[in-house]
Amino acid sequence: MRKALVAISTLVLVVGVFGLSLGIVAGKEFGGSQRLYVGATLNSGGIIGVGLDAYYLVTSFESLGEELQNISFLELDPLLLVNLNLGGISLYAGAGPIVLFNVTSFDFSLFSTTVLRVKAGVKLSLGAVSLILEGLTAASYNPIMTTGIYSLQAGVALGY
Repeated sequence: MRKALVAISTLVLVVGVFGLSLGIVAGKEFGGSQRLYVGATLNSGGIIGVGLDAYYLVTSFESLGEELQNISFLELDPLLLVNLNLGGISLYAGAGPIVLFNVTSFDFSLFSTTVLRVKAGVKLSLGAVSLILEGLTAASYNPIMTTGIYSLQAGVALGY
């Protein structure tokens, strides 16, 4: 419990110092099952930042409202990010573990001890609103290789 409290306190401090961005995204896998998904993203700014992404697989965007009523699993990706701010455009990359969250039983499990979610993106800031475009994959670090499944996602975020 003490470790969780320290981690949450550190996250709150980092987010408070470097700013915060909260957004919604939608994307599609290329390779693998070609799945569609929707998600939410929470990121801190600065050169080094942290983020938390949550994703939910959907069969189609048209049935999104219906499917969101029956959520049973979410993918959660806590990320360590490196940001390069160039005026109104930010380039960033990050990596972190893939955590599966069973909503009905409130259980968390690690997808793999050797696979990380890796993402790179660009964020165009238009005042408090930002447009996001990201590429993602899952990569192993032992040995170093990707799974061959890539995703492209776009979204919109509010931030300060």
